[in-house]
Amino acid sequence: MKEYSVYFDEYGNTGNNLLDINQPYYIVCGWIIPNVLKNRITQSIKDDLRDYNPSLKELKGKKLLQSSKGRKFLCQLLMQMLNSGCIPILSINYKGFVAAAKLSYLLEDCIDSPILHNYNLIISAKERNRFAHLLLELCPEEVSEFAALSREPVLEKIKSLFQKIHLSLSEKGSEFAPLFKDDIVDFEQALWSLSNDLTSQPRKAASAINLPCFITLLSILEDLGRINNLKIDVYHDEVIQFKEAYQNYSEYMNNGSDFHLQLDNGFTAWYDLKHTLYKGMKKSNEDPLIQSADLLCSAIQALIVDYKDTEIINDLAIVGLMGISIAMNYNTLHYMMVNNNLQILMKNWKEIVEEEFNIGK
Repeated sequence: MKEYSVYFDEYGNTGNNLLDINQPYYIVCGWIIPNVLKNRITQSIKDDLRDYNPSLKELKGKKLLQSSKGRKFLCQLLMQMLNSGCIPILSINYKGFVAAAKLSYLLEDCIDSPILHNYNLIISAKERNRFAHLLLELCPEEVSEFAALSREPVLEKIKSLFQKIHLSLSEKGSEFAPLFKDDIVDFEQALWSLSNDLTSQPRKAASAINLPCFITLLSILEDLGRINNLKIDVYHDEVIQFKEAYQNYSEYMNNGSDFHLQLDNGFTAWYDLKHTLYKGMKKSNEDPLIQSADLLCSAIQALIVDYKDTEIINDLAIVGLMGISIAMNYNTLHYMMVNNNLQILMKNWKEIVEEEFNIGK
């Protein structure tokens, strides 16, 4: 069994606040690194950092993004990681869409299953995705209200919000309008579910986007490990708020029964980890491999959040195109974004790369 290690970092951590307009995305990026290459890659990063700027003690993508020289160095380091055989693993999440998806999942807790089955919202990930898109498109103000309400749930406010959504969807002729009618929703159960998210884990961790993304990434790694017979150790940059919750859930999944769920979007949700072991958090200033995850995270967020900045896009397009393409190839990409935004961005990166390297001319 081949042994690998994964190093994660994140961008846009706002806890359970999905309304921060200054950080509209939550992004987690990591590298899946063969253990036989870890020492060599670690030393290479140290050498490159010394050559670039001997006074720097730690690589920080945010700082490198501030200049053309820094971005080119960032691109050089990331391309070295890709060319060394390291596999990127990514989770890219637009928080507005996440709020709509969270609302759709809440329905499972407060509406009888047979009713949801009529709308294919339990058995079909594709239908649930379509439903979340529809909520965000037709009820954007109500979705924002839900995002705020989920942080401080109140029974009467939940009832009022569902009434608003029912009215809005009815006026727009949506087939999903009946799901928000008073007579089929158990509002007490909805209140309990939202309140439990706030209390079930330390520091309100279960109410934040971070924890479900972390669980999804572990499941992706478990699938990769089972398919390729790999042993995978996982490390995350230190985030105090989620330290206990990540450990709690990983232990639960390590001790789980042999159960998984195959969704119609091709994703396998594993509830028992046999090939994947979460080893805890590391401080980035103590581990260059955590720093390499920070660099990837910084590049991806810049490409997606600052997509109108032509200088940044031109400098980093090849990293975005190759990184996400490789992740797609290995099924190590998870994203929750509106419509075809990622495909549109990748098309632009591809055009930039083809022009730079005279591909197809």
